[in-house]
Amino acid sequence: MTGVEGSLGFLLDRSHLLAPHDLPAAVAEGARRLGALDAFVYLVDRDQARLVPFGERDRAVVAVEGSVPGRAYKTLEVLPSAVDDQPRLWLPLLDGAERLGVLELLCSAEQVEEIRREAQLYASLVAELLRSRSQHTDLIARTRESRPMTVAAQLLWRQLPPFTYSTEHVTVTGLLEPWGEAAGDAFDHADDGAVLHAAVLDGMGHGLSATLMTSVALAAYRISRRYGADLVETAAAMDAAVAAEFGESSFVTALLVQLDLSTGTVTLLLAGHPAPLLLRAGKVLGAVDVAAGVPLGLGGRDDVVGEFRLQPGDALLMFTDGLVEARAPDGEQFGVHRLADFLSRESAAQQPPPETLRRLFRAVLDHQDEALQDDATCLMVEWATGRQREFDLGAKTT
Repeated sequence: MTGVEGSLGFLLDRSHLLAPHDLPAAVAEGARRLGALDAFVYLVDRDQARLVPFGERDRAVVAVEGSVPGRAYKTLEVLPSAVDDQPRLWLPLLDGAERLGVLELLCSAEQVEEIRREAQLYASLVAELLRSRSQHTDLIARTRESRPMTVAAQLLWRQLPPFTYSTEHVTVTGLLEPWGEAAGDAFDHADDGAVLHAAVLDGMGHGLSATLMTSVALAAYRISRRYGADLVETAAAMDAAVAAEFGESSFVTALLVQLDLSTGTVTLLLAGHPAPLLLRAGKVLGAVDVAAGVPLGLGGRDDVVGEFRLQPGDALLMFTDGLVEARAPDGEQFGVHRLADFLSRESAAQQPPPETLRRLFRAVLDHQDEALQDDATCLMVEWATGRQREFDLGAKTT
């Protein structure tokens, strides 16, 4: 069987017993059943600066900036191109709403338009298989990582949720740098149907001890959240867990948020953490005004929960202090004002949240000459934006 049914059926049949190292060849064979001449998988590296070929096939690394495949990755568009008179299609690889890389299909000139829609469906299945197989191999991580992680970073990354999640009600996206040396920073999010829960944490110090401290706080957060505790109760549980394990001289700062997905009502609690920025209609309105309690682990809690209401299309940017305290070689900090200006420009340009954060971290790294002195983490939450259209590849073709 050929066409989309043949290609999807072939890859699904193979998937049950498909070893990770056989995935590139299986993807190519399925693409040929679709009508393409060949197919190649590229995974985005952890820096989100390069698209790296997956598998032992003759393909070069491609820069995200200034390339057709990079544009497909950034914009989620399906893009045609031709190299040495060979037409091809570039398709974003999306696991849900999370960008994994791009799929290159070599086609005849006639096939470029004929198989475009079917190719999008095929790319969706390829992305799902890449995600599922990444749990059973080091090959995918090795492709994406240009250098080994520290022990602290490896432990931390295994605990993080998907970096991008989107529904018709909300889009959540996060990013953490430096990816290979991160330690005490973390973020979390969970959608229970009525409420989106989100948090950003920053453990005291650096290295493995900071990761362990944040891991304990994150585990306590998830337990409390899952069993219906409110934000004050959750902060108390996290405080007690950190103090019990590390003593009352150690601490984790945190921002805890609950977003009612039907009304846009936000409740939030600050535990020694920077307040989030509110974005509306292409502008940063400033930091949310809420009293900041003491960090978690120090005891003496008297937390105050803030509450306000988002308007459709509003976004919250949650971050750790390493983002705004990133210093240029001359000592100048990146700063909240530079952060707000950047977000305003990106929002006015209607960049999707994952691309906004990718560009933001490139700007921060450029500011600090590619060498962050501290972890820098962001989590952006957009409410009722209609962003789901950006992940409908039928509407994203060129």
